[in-house]
Amino acid sequence: LQILVIGHTDREEVDGILWDPMPGGSGLLDRICERFEEVVDVAREIVGECPSACESSCIDCMQTFRNAFYHKHLDRHLALERLDSWGRRLAQGHDIPSKQPAQEPDTETQPVNEAERRLRHLLLAAGFGEGIRGEQLRLDQAIGTTTPDVIYRADYHEDDEGVCIYLDGLSKHIHGNRETEHKDREIRSWLRNNGYDVIEIAVSDLHDEDAMVRNFRRLAGYLREDAIRRELRSGAEWFRASQDEAGGREESRLRLVVPSEESRFKTCVPLYSLKAAAGAFGEEQMVEPQGWVEPEVRRKLGTGMFVAQVVGKSMEPRIPDGSYCLFRSPVEGTRQSKIVLVQLRNSVDPESGERFTVKRYFSKKIETEEGWRHVRIELRPQNPDYDVIELSAEQSEQLQVVAELLEVL
Repeated sequence: LQILVIGHTDREEVDGILWDPMPGGSGLLDRICERFEEVVDVAREIVGECPSACESSCIDCMQTFRNAFYHKHLDRHLALERLDSWGRRLAQGHDIPSKQPAQEPDTETQPVNEAERRLRHLLLAAGFGEGIRGEQLRLDQAIGTTTPDVIYRADYHEDDEGVCIYLDGLSKHIHGNRETEHKDREIRSWLRNNGYDVIEIAVSDLHDEDAMVRNFRRLAGYLREDAIRRELRSGAEWFRASQDEAGGREESRLRLVVPSEESRFKTCVPLYSLKAAAGAFGEEQMVEPQGWVEPEVRRKLGTGMFVAQVVGKSMEPRIPDGSYCLFRSPVEGTRQSKIVLVQLRNSVDPESGERFTVKRYFSKKIETEEGWRHVRIELRPQNPDYDVIELSAEQSEQLQVVAELLEVL
């Protein structure tokens, strides 16, 4: 298989394309897709537990003859972070277009994160309609292209005109440096000078009624929607309606059911509190679940899976406070870098004061005559405002890894 990496002119992300050079295909890509979770698990074990315990990379983990040119750039710790961030599942984005260079813009593109979904609910509740998402606008040759979060075109707009809405503040890495801010200003200035109106909405404004009234009144003015413009100021029903709709969407991912014996762990899983789960799976006690739920997930359910609510801010933004999550017990494969539910026997989580916690697991091990032995275990929060829980080799026996996080619901 071959790898091709392609960058973009309007954003910092790159696309890594894995392709099969054999005429008609060798079938390897299909096998990778079918067994992708296994591929990721093995990859994580290779980079997370290098037999040589190298600093960045070596022939025992990432270095091969074919990637010799890139050896100085390889970092197994960074690779582990990326694998952990990307997850173990594949999702189809689109079919490969039959002709290049470009396919027609997809006006049915859906929001991909919580801020975009929140903006969509607000726009619909205020009466603006769906708008156009995912359309790439070609600017001049020096600037390149841009893809606004939403575009609106009224009857009087031509194809190269309209109102562009940008959500600002989605990523500190993208929006928090001077070079990108300068690029953003350049793009939006070009749009304003070439037939477009531009509205910039800060993510923090999405929960501020007064700010959204101002933003949407500007939008209504640009679209000559005088009735909407008046109604936006007359009351906050549309703002509350958007919150209700967003809440309904989240609740629909978890449905309480009364299961038959045949449906258990096939279409539904038990709902536990974290404390009960830590006891039930950690100490093999008989603990009755709070109920059974049908989570809306694409993965196949199985024995050992359960749902529990994670309360606290130490794992934000990966796990928002109060999120219901799907777990699996026992942990399969290596624990390194996985987010796990842990039971602490002689200490407590400083955030909650409880003997169970959900954190990312890291361990340092050495090889002895008796085999591999822990030197140090770290339970790391995602939120930098919280401290790492560190356990020495002597304390490692005081810890029981109960389950691994599969998905935030």
